[in-house]
Amino acid sequence: MIIDNQCLKKRLANLEIENQHLKQQVLEADHMRSVWEKSVVQLEQTQKALLQTQNQLKKRLNQLPDTKMCIQKLAYSDQQVIEHMQEALMVTDAAGHIIQVNPAFSKTTGYARDEVMNKTPGFLRSGRHNKQFYRAMRDSLRENGHWQGEVWSRRKNGGVCAELLSITAVKNSQHETINYISVFYDLTERKKMEDDLKKLSRAVEHSPLMVIITNQNGIIEYVNPRFSEISGYSADEIIGKHSKILQSGQTEKSLYKDLWRTIKSGKNWRGEFRNRKKNGELYWQQVSISPIFDDNHIITNFVAIEEDITQRKITEEKIWHQANFDVLTGLPNRRLLNDRLQQFISHAIRYKHQGALMFIDLDHFKKVNDTFGHNVGDLLLKEVAMRITSCTRESDTVARLSGDEFTVILPEALTSAAVTHVAKEILQQLSSPFVINDRHLCISASIGISLFPQDGTSLHQILKNADTAMYQSKKAGKNVLRFFNSNVGS
Repeated sequence: MIIDNQCLKKRLANLEIENQHLKQQVLEADHMRSVWEKSVVQLEQTQKALLQTQNQLKKRLNQLPDTKMCIQKLAYSDQQVIEHMQEALMVTDAAGHIIQVNPAFSKTTGYARDEVMNKTPGFLRSGRHNKQFYRAMRDSLRENGHWQGEVWSRRKNGGVCAELLSITAVKNSQHETINYISVFYDLTERKKMEDDLKKLSRAVEHSPLMVIITNQNGIIEYVNPRFSEISGYSADEIIGKHSKILQSGQTEKSLYKDLWRTIKSGKNWRGEFRNRKKNGELYWQQVSISPIFDDNHIITNFVAIEEDITQRKITEEKIWHQANFDVLTGLPNRRLLNDRLQQFISHAIRYKHQGALMFIDLDHFKKVNDTFGHNVGDLLLKEVAMRITSCTRESDTVARLSGDEFTVILPEALTSAAVTHVAKEILQQLSSPFVINDRHLCISASIGISLFPQDGTSLHQILKNADTAMYQSKKAGKNVLRFFNSNVGS
C-alpha cells in the first residue's frame, strides 16, 4: 500500500480526529465502569465475582493501545506495528475490498489473510443490525470521514462477538477517499459482564429475601422491593436513613455491639432479632450481614440479606409451649419442671444456699370427678392452679405433673420456717370452698417437701424424696404438710 507524503499528512490529520473520538469512547467507558461499580455495591450474593469483574474491566481499559501513537504509526505505514498490534486491523480500498489485515485480525475472526483478501467485509456481519444501522455508518464516513460504535461480528466458526469498531477514511490530496482503516476492540468480556450484572440485578430485585445495602456508617443506600413489601417503607422513605430506624427496642444492645464489631473487622455476621415495621408492628428477622471491599480491601459498604421468620417463630413458640406447658391449667408440665429443678439444684450447690420442692396432691378430688363429671373436675383443677400460684413469687415455679398432682419449686428458701409458711398458705387456700357452676365444692391437699441440696443433689433424688414426704402427709390424716425425713420409712 503506497501513499504519498501529502496524502499521509492528510491521513494523519484525519486519524487525529479518530484519536479524539477514541478518547471520548474511553471516557464513556470510564463512566460505564462507574455505573458498574455502583451496581456491584447492590449485589451482595456476587460480591467477590463483581470485584473480580471490576479488576478485569480496569485491566482491559489499561490494555487499550495509545490511540494517538497507534494512528501515527499507521500513518507512516509501519508494517511492524501493524503486525504486532493486539487489536484486529483491517484496511480496505475505496470500493470496500480488503487489501490488508494483521495477525490479530486472523486470530480474532478465525479467517486467514488469504481467505479474506479482495473480499468485502460483509462476511463479518452477524445479522443483528438492520439496514438503517449500516446506512448511518456510511453516512458518517462520507460526511465526517469517521465512524465509531459497537457492533456484533460473526466469526468463522459461526460465533457472534461484541466489538468496538473504529473506521477512518484515508483521503488523498484531492480529498478523495482511497482507503478505510478499521480497528476492532473486543467487547465480548464487557458485554458478558453487562449481561451478568443485569441478571444479578434482576435476581436481587425479584428475590424473596430482603436486601439492604448501607455505607460503612450504616446509612441505607439501597433496598429491594421485598424489603419495602415487608417493612412498609418505600425506597424513597428509607434511603438516606440510618438502619437503626428499624430497631424495635426489644433486642439486647450487646447483640448490636457484637454485630458492628464483627462486620467492621471484615467478617460476616449472622443472627436473629426483632425489628419494627413502619406501622409499628414487630417482626422477627434472620439476618446475614457481610462487608463489601474496594480494590484496596477497604470496607465501603455492608449488605444485609434478611428473611422474615415471624411465622416460624410463632410456630416454634407454639410447639415449645405445647411441649412444656399443661394444656388445661397453662402451668409448666413435668418436662419443664424437671429442667428448671435441675438448674435450681445446680445453682443451690454452686452458691451454697437452700431450695425446696413441694409435692401437692389433692384430697377428695376423685370424688368430685365421679360425682359431678370431668368437666367440673377440669374447672376445679384450673381454679386450684390459680390459688397455688397466688401463694408464690414470680421467681418460684408452679407446675402440674398429672391428674390432681401439683408441684412448687422455691429456688431460694432461706429457712425451713419460710417454706412452712408458704405450704400452710397453700393448704389454707385449697381448704376454702370452691364455687364451680354454682356448686360449692370442698377439697383439701397433702403436701410433701424435700429440701435441696440438704436432702439430695440429684434431680431423681429430690423428686423421690418430695413424693415420699407427700405420702407421709397422706398417712398423717391429709390436709397436712410433711418435710422429708430419711429416718421415716415410706
